[in-house]
Amino acid sequence: LFEHKSKPEKYPHLQLLRYLLEIWDRDVKSKKTLTPVIPIVIYHGKTKWKIREFKDYFKGIGSELWEYLPAFRYELTD
Repeated sequence: LFEHKSKPEKYPHLQLLRYLLEIWDRDVKSKKTLTPVIPIVIYHGKTKWKIREFKDYFKGIGSELWEYLPAFRYELTD
């Protein structure tokens, strides 16, 4: 999965997660095995991009709740 960005995204995980779900929904509807997907963000902006973990968006929750949050990484190419 390739996503192009010209400026830093505040919540890139949300957009990427939507795309991942669309891909997997298509697999399910086509009765295919789920396809592993590597999200890659291609960034060509001037401001530095800081990669965060999805759990970092949830302020004030304890680590005991992290296991209930989606967890995935994306590759960043600048």
